Amino acid sequence: MKLFDTEGANTIQLIDGLEISSSIVYNNAAQLTLNNGAVLQILGASEFGYTVGGNILTGAQGTDKTYDTFVQENLGTTVPEGSTSSQGGEAVIGEEGGGGTVEPQYTSVSADIGEKENHGTLDASGNGFKFTDDPNVANFVDISNFSTDDRIEMTETPSSGVNFTNQGADVYITANVSGTVSHITLLGVVDSTAIVDGTEASFEEAIGFDAFTTA
Repeated sequence: MKLFDTEGANTIQLIDGLEISSSIVYNNAAQLTLNNGAVLQILGASEFGYTVGGNILTGAQGTDKTYDTFVQENLGTTVPEGSTSSQGGEAVIGEEGGGGTVEPQYTSVSADIGEKENHGTLDASGNGFKFTDDPNVANFVDISNFSTDDRIEMTETPSSGVNFTNQGADVYITANVSGTVSHITLLGVVDSTAIVDGTEASFEEAIGFDAFTTA
C-alpha cells in the first residue's frame, strides 16, 4: 500500500498493538513492513502527521507526532539527510504511543584489519552495518560511507579509554592497550568545521547520532 500527501494536512493513525517488523527511513519517505508481511510505503512522509497509539474506532486517544519524532521514538532510528537511508528495528505500538523498539538488525563486520603502513578499507554503503573492533587486536582501517544506520562497537572498553578526534571531516577513533593500537578512521562523516575534542560525546554531537557503543 502506498500513501502520499499532496496538501500536507493528513494524519496517519498507527493503532495500539500494531506490530512493525522492520522499517526503512528516508529523508521524506518511509517503508514499514508489518508482522503479517504487509508493506506500507509513505511518500512525502514529512508532510504527514502521525497519531501513534489509541484507536479512533473505540475513541482511545493516541499521541500526535511529527515524522522526525515518530521515527526516533517509535522506529528507533533517525531521519537521514540527502538520499541516504536508515534502518529501524521491530516495534509494537503502545496504547499511549510508545514504540517498544528493539535494536535494529545489523550486518556485523570485523574492523580488525589493516596495518599502520597499509590501512584496510571497508565500505558501509547499504543498510545497517555494525563494525566490531577488539581493542586487543592491532588494526588500522578506513571506513567510507558510514551513516545513521551504522555503528562502531568495541568489544570491551580498554582501561586507557577510547580517544575521538577529527581532522576536517574525518574522525579518528583510537585505543591503545599496552602498545597495541586500534585505529579506525571514519571518512567524511562530520562537518569540516566541527571540533571533536577527544570524547565520545563530542564525536556523537558532531556526527549527529549514537554511532559508538561497547559490547
